[in-house]
Amino acid sequence: MTERPVGRWIRVGVLLAVGLGVLFPVLALVGWFTFSGGRFGWIPSLVAFSALGLVIGWAAVSPHWATARKLTSITLAVIGGIVGIAIAHFAPATPGRLRHEIEAFTQPSWQLTDDRVDGNVSCFDSCTSVTREYHVNADVRDVVSTLRPRLTRRHCVQPTVGIEPLHWACSGGGDIRVSVDVVREHDRVTVVSIVASMA
Repeated sequence: MTERPVGRWIRVGVLLAVGLGVLFPVLALVGWFTFSGGRFGWIPSLVAFSALGLVIGWAAVSPHWATARKLTSITLAVIGGIVGIAIAHFAPATPGRLRHEIEAFTQPSWQLTDDRVDGNVSCFDSCTSVTREYHVNADVRDVVSTLRPRLTRRHCVQPTVGIEPLHWACSGGGDIRVSVDVVREHDRVTVVSIVASMA
């Protein structure tokens, strides 16, 4: 049975309304709360939103309008990709991304003794933060000497000098805030506590 022109326009309207009014917002919520805030979150966001735009355009426009179908699909894929990148830019950081920020300060020889996730991805009360604590078999001065280049690179400031726990607040110009605390536990053992959260 041949699809009538009126039916083709109804199909376009219904499928675009469902796709843009329901599927895109659902994907935006899923991305926001799961993958978009990851270290390379813009990549899955770009792929997911582009693919959804392509599928919606292809399904909405009748095969009888081949050129319009291709143009609509490509246009919605491009718009979807832009939306995906924008969502990844503003999405709160995932615990995995925060742990990656912390690892930029650590050494392989440090022993991880605690890993806590606080807050929530919705940023109600507070956004997600990760606290990791390490035990280091070295004197405080040696630990600070090892940390200093990384602290300098991340524009970390030390509000109180010489008072334990030694504390640095780091911004680095990005959207992640990191704080580093170094304290002597006992002779030749130092505890380093690093917290990463959204700035």
